[in-house]
Amino acid sequence: MGSEKKTETTTKNKAKSLANFKKFLKNVIIFSKLAFKSSPFTFSSTVVLSIIMGIFPVVTSKFFGNLVDSIANFIKNGNTGNVWPTLIIYTVVSIIPIVLGVLESAAVMVFLLKFTSYIEVYILKIRGELDIAHIENSKFQDLLQRSFNNGVQPIIQIMDFGIEMIKIMVIVIMSSVAILFIDWKIFLLVVVLSIPKFIIEVKYGGLSWSINAENSREQRVYQNLKVFFINKFSVIESKLFQIQNLFLNKIENIFTDFNKKRIDNEYSRARFRIFSEILSGVGMFAGLGLAINGVLEGKTSVGTIVFLFSVISFFNSNVTTFLMWFARLLERNLYASDIVEVINTKPIIKELKSPKKIISKIAPEIEFKNVSFKYPGQKNYVLKNISFKIKPGEKIGLVGHNGAGKTTIIRLLLRIHDPNKGQVLINGIDLKNLSLNDWWSKLAVLPQDFSSFNFEAKHSISYGNINKQFNLEKVKRAARQSTASDFIESWEDQYDQMIGVEFGGAELSKGERQKMALARVFYRDSQIFVLDEPTAAIDSKSTSEIFRNIEAISSKQSMLIISHNFATLRRANKIIFLDDGKIIEEGSHDELMQDKKLYSELYEQQKGEYE
Repeated sequence: MGSEKKTETTTKNKAKSLANFKKFLKNVIIFSKLAFKSSPFTFSSTVVLSIIMGIFPVVTSKFFGNLVDSIANFIKNGNTGNVWPTLIIYTVVSIIPIVLGVLESAAVMVFLLKFTSYIEVYILKIRGELDIAHIENSKFQDLLQRSFNNGVQPIIQIMDFGIEMIKIMVIVIMSSVAILFIDWKIFLLVVVLSIPKFIIEVKYGGLSWSINAENSREQRVYQNLKVFFINKFSVIESKLFQIQNLFLNKIENIFTDFNKKRIDNEYSRARFRIFSEILSGVGMFAGLGLAINGVLEGKTSVGTIVFLFSVISFFNSNVTTFLMWFARLLERNLYASDIVEVINTKPIIKELKSPKKIISKIAPEIEFKNVSFKYPGQKNYVLKNISFKIKPGEKIGLVGHNGAGKTTIIRLLLRIHDPNKGQVLINGIDLKNLSLNDWWSKLAVLPQDFSSFNFEAKHSISYGNINKQFNLEKVKRAARQSTASDFIESWEDQYDQMIGVEFGGAELSKGERQKMALARVFYRDSQIFVLDEPTAAIDSKSTSEIFRNIEAISSKQSMLIISHNFATLRRANKIIFLDDGKIIEEGSHDELMQDKKLYSELYEQQKGEYE
């Protein structure tokens, strides 16, 4: 049984190695195309220079051998005719690669700088275009962790090593041709006894990647814990809860477990590498022995044997280097393949080739028709046969307990997800048939988890709509609508004030940050406002003023608001009460109060608590 299991494992490892080799070839093509796009001239020049640099070592050795033969001929016959011309040629071919080496070094540096900048932006673009549903998926998060744990360095290293390997490969080809021309047995000895190095590097490189892949979740846990020692808010909270030592212990345990596997792998690799180095040395010794025997038997000239010694040395060292570098490239490719998998990730939310657009000066009608939805990988439905309409210009409030499905309705409206059953209709058109960019342009969204924009206050607000020409007066109006103007206009630099203490700017409270996020929404001024707990961190006085400003929004604009504060939704055209993914009540505030059901009960309870 043990031998069968071992054989099965060996077969699987061979299959993985072959699959990785195929992926490597595909990835090299992908990265080469990207490299060419980043800088066509620099990339092409670098490749050409590497090829030329690979040719010259063997050429130089050949002319040195000729020079030795010329000197030997002079010693034997007293003829100096070929010595000086050969010396001049040898000198020229020795100087050329030195000059070209300087050019090659500069070209590689320029190329890597340009390619790094290009690939960084390219990958950020790819990540920015990923579906939110992908980003929230646990398995996909493992992939992202593996892919970008080392940034884009695996791609950069593949191209950097690849360019150097072009030169090495040319040297190997040139020297092998020379050796084969002189004695094929030497060639065979050196190659055969260098193969174990290649096998070892491929095998243990694959194991190294497997360890990383298996521990991707633990690495994500580490990244999450590290926040409590970096992010200022998390640092403060962890200090106050006195949990830093607990988190440090967790981090140490993750490193201990991860490093033990890696260290064991490296020790095992080192043992086998020692064995492979000895085999390679035997091959070098046997090859040189055959060459020396040829001199002793008088079968070759002194110059030829000098040339042969050089090319054997070139061949042995460069074959060894090539195999080791190639194995390292395959190891890097295991990481780069994860990046390629992210690049090739197909969107879950797919658009039609010719999607429709909503052309209207007023907000469109929105209808949820028999919509049911459950999150990927979950058994239970979050929404169960939901149906309601938002007519143009209506202000709709969504209320209900946590987990009732309110935020999920917003996610379906934004088309972060598609319903499992039913339809979301916009002016009678299925949302799936609309252009996403056109649809999003009609939305002004404040999510529950909003971001802080650490720029000047005016840009932190105006970036809410980059399609509009910057207008300071509109920025100020949006700030007044969100009451952010109260603190902005108290600053010395006012709307030119930088936000974010880490950038030498103003430090904002959570409520102030929410006001800035809300100001961006007001500045966007789109046809449909979607607000998820827009005043959760804001004081009651400002909340009242904000909702008065919300009520004053044009009748041509619709609004969908989630709030646990029922009093803020009293003037909504319609309130939808959700419970366990179903609509249990629907109507205006007055109508729901008259029904004296759960909404009325909770409203009176809240009212009593505030009083």
